Amino acid sequence: QGKRSRNSAPRCALSKWQICNLNSMLLHEDAMVVGGQEVLLRIRLSDGAALVQHDVHSKATVLALANDRLFVCVDDGDNPDTGDDSFFLYAFNVHTFEAHWHRELGQEVVSAAICGDELYAAVPNISTGLLVFNHDLDYLRPVHFSGLPCFGWPRFIAIHRERLYMIEFDAGGDPDEPEWLIGRRLLVLTLDGVTQQSLYLQLDVDSCDSVTSMHLHEDELWLTNASERQISVFKILSP
Repeated sequence: QGKRSRNSAPRCALSKWQICNLNSMLLHEDAMVVGGQEVLLRIRLSDGAALVQHDVHSKATVLALANDRLFVCVDDGDNPDTGDDSFFLYAFNVHTFEAHWHRELGQEVVSAAICGDELYAAVPNISTGLLVFNHDLDYLRPVHFSGLPCFGWPRFIAIHRERLYMIEFDAGGDPDEPEWLIGRRLLVLTLDGVTQQSLYLQLDVDSCDSVTSMHLHEDELWLTNASERQISVFKILSP
């Protein structure tokens, strides 16, 4: 609530409602960009001031950043024709939130990663796999997964040194069946979707659904685990 601690800068002055409804964040220069229910914000780190605010109809999910382009998935509420949610992928200017490009999608983008001049977007649909766009949001191609008997919906993705790292949504199932590993493993794939490694995550939880974020930091992959209040760190080795 903007209170100053001894020998520290003021904390971010967000309301309790805003804090409870934030779902994503990226750091950029001296600010952070956060998305949540009905709002997209650029907040200065030094004093918590809201520098830019962009209101949305339902929900904004901050996905990725490439130079000055901020990629965001916006849930625009129910489509009056179909009754389903309308999802839009936007490329905003990260400083002003001016929308340079956008395109309507039939499903939500839950995670994304940048590789060169391409944006890899994960949607909760295994038949689609990943969708690849350029930075102007022109659709380029799909990425279908191969190399294992079964795959789940992508939950988090990251790209490092031409390798794709992915965690899936939990598929449930019997521990004696191959599908049981879905949502309990970290997959390493080529950019074309071919599996190079499958690592069972021995987290002290029922599944990876408790993993709330995945981030790359130099040659390390960090997973935050909400249920166990811990961070798991993996060393990335050269291919």
